[in-house]
Amino acid sequence: MRSKQASDSLRALRDKRVLIGPNDTASLATRMANALAEQGVRTYVLNLTPHHYLAGESELGKARAIAPRLIRWLRNLSEHGVLGRTLGRCLSTVLRFGIVLWAALRVDAVILIANRSILGAAADLRLFRLAGIRIVRLFVG
Repeated sequence: MRSKQASDSLRALRDKRVLIGPNDTASLATRMANALAEQGVRTYVLNLTPHHYLAGESELGKARAIAPRLIRWLRNLSEHGVLGRTLGRCLSTVLRFGIVLWAALRVDAVILIANRSILGAAADLRLFRLAGIRIVRLFVG
C-alpha cells in the first residue's frame, strides 16, 4: 500500500518546479535537489548564505548561479562605511523581493530549509500562499 502511495506521489511531482532554499545547510538542499531531479522534478536551489565548502554540485537553476554571487557582492559593500552598508542592504532587499516574485510565477512548491524565509519575514510566505504555491518547511537540528 505504501509503495503505491509513494509512486502516486512521485508521479504527481513529475513536471513540477521546486525552489529549495534560502540556504544550503550541510549541502542538504543540493542533495535534495539531486534526488528530486532523479524523479523528474525541476529544482532550483537558492543559497543566500554560501559557504566555502559545498559537498555536492549538480545542475541547478539560475537562482543558484546568479543570486548568491550578487548578494555576496552586496554584502561586501558594507566594508565601505555607512553609505555602502545602507546601499547594500537596500539592494539586497530588492534582489530578494525579485527572487520571491520570480518564484511566485515560476515554481509549484517551495522548500524552506531551517524554517527561514527568503525575505526574512513572513511576507514572502503570504505571497506564496496567495499564488497557490505549496510551502514545505524543513527543520534542521
